[in-house]
Amino acid sequence: MAGQLTRAAGPIPAGATTFRDDFSNVDPGARTRRFVRPATRDFVTRHPTVQLTDLALRSDPAAAALLRDADLRLTYNGRGAIWRLLAALPESAGSRVLVPAFHCPTVVEPILRAGRQPHFYAITPQLDIDIDDLRGRFSGDIGAVIVINYFGFPARLDEVRALCRQAGAILIEDCAHSFLAANPVRPCGERGDAAIFSFKKLVPTIVGGGVRLNGLQWPVPAADDNAPVADTIRNMRRVAGEALDNSAAAPVRMLRALRTRLRGKHRSPPAQPGVAADAPTTFDYPYIERLARSRMPGYARRILAGTSLAGVVARRRANYAALVEVLHDTDELRSLYRVLPEDVCPWAYPVLLENRSALDRHLHSAGVPLFTFGETLHPPFERTGSADQPFHATRRRVSEPILCLPL
Repeated sequence: MAGQLTRAAGPIPAGATTFRDDFSNVDPGARTRRFVRPATRDFVTRHPTVQLTDLALRSDPAAAALLRDADLRLTYNGRGAIWRLLAALPESAGSRVLVPAFHCPTVVEPILRAGRQPHFYAITPQLDIDIDDLRGRFSGDIGAVIVINYFGFPARLDEVRALCRQAGAILIEDCAHSFLAANPVRPCGERGDAAIFSFKKLVPTIVGGGVRLNGLQWPVPAADDNAPVADTIRNMRRVAGEALDNSAAAPVRMLRALRTRLRGKHRSPPAQPGVAADAPTTFDYPYIERLARSRMPGYARRILAGTSLAGVVARRRANYAALVEVLHDTDELRSLYRVLPEDVCPWAYPVLLENRSALDRHLHSAGVPLFTFGETLHPPFERTGSADQPFHATRRRVSEPILCLPL
């Protein structure tokens, strides 16, 4: 597999940011339909994009079983899954929710919308739970603890589970970075009382999330609301557009050219995908109440049902292994996880880069497809305590230098 890269996220849409490599030992005979061309070839983009084959009326047994799971509540997105779970907690449950200091704001906002109070615990530079810091925060009315499996790598939960049992709190395993485990291929999130999924990071569903229940003692109702019509139309246009952009067939190329010409005549300001036109936003990560309460749309379920989950896992693991071979640690750059455990389906390849904020612009301009995670933290975290508290070191040690390469 040396130097071999396959497109886990599908073909690259026209105009996507890419970079070039010069692997010379690629076996052209090993290509799959999503294989990246040898010689000078493009890397995948951050999230999977839709192909025409993704819209075919087919069914993957593993994906179909996931969608039939009676313990899975499908939601419009991952933040809706968190809100649905916490909103269902009984009044007797504690009001405080412990959250990692290193997080995406979309984890914190649903806690507030569910009427709970987020409190933060420390994460080590290796993205492990600082168990001593967490233990010290188990005081008062703790209702839940959220643990994030960063980039698809499972957090250590044995001691966390014990603390939750002693406090009567539920343990929520946030699997939004990767809802899949490998060897065998299966949905992850079996270790806590509940798990949070976000499908679009691994499958081109555009939207879609879920909360999986693992023996909770109270009901969590399924989402009954449909997403707003305008949002559905916008996303279905995006699905069709990506499918056209990613097709090399001659008739489709003609349709794409016609679409480009019509766009030029009727150009309007681009809308943010998945967000209603009148959506309230408080910061860069909007929480839309109607969307959070909505079910996973039919087009997203159809794409998920037809995706080979085993193929997703295999391609992502192959791409990760290829990056391990060509990226070597230096004084300025260090891989967070050089060893890929056999049961992990990774979302991205994370590295720590010194002076990242100054260098990532140069990497972008060179065509390197990269993104950050945790660069923006939720406002309540920023307002919590003084700068010498343990979890504030998270920004210096992890949030500032971290950089992710897509798979």
